[in-house]
Amino acid sequence: GAPAPSSSSLLPNGGGGGGVSSSSNSLNGNGNGNQVISETEFFFFHKVTKLDTLAGIAIKYNVQVGDIKLANGLHSDMSLYAREHVKIPKKKLPPSMYYKPESRSSGGG
Repeated sequence: GAPAPSSSSLLPNGGGGGGVSSSSNSLNGNGNGNQVISETEFFFFHKVTKLDTLAGIAIKYNVQVGDIKLANGLHSDMSLYAREHVKIPKKKLPPSMYYKPESRSSGGG
């Protein structure tokens, strides 16, 4: 009896299809998709209570006070309390993730 011919086609390395590798490029697209990165990948979200201070939050999350200020556009503990949540950077932020005021124009200062 002859072996069933279909069994050989089930082997993963059978055939030399070249189309697979090209489709994977979209998964790690550097450049275009950066704006779409979800903030949760870069930030913890901390619910602000009356007991919180910038220093206390920084210690809790092991980050710099300045990083919290940068990420949220804060100036002091008072501006902290104006918010319900603050963003805590998980890692070194790219400049594109810094908090920016409304101005979208790239004009001079």
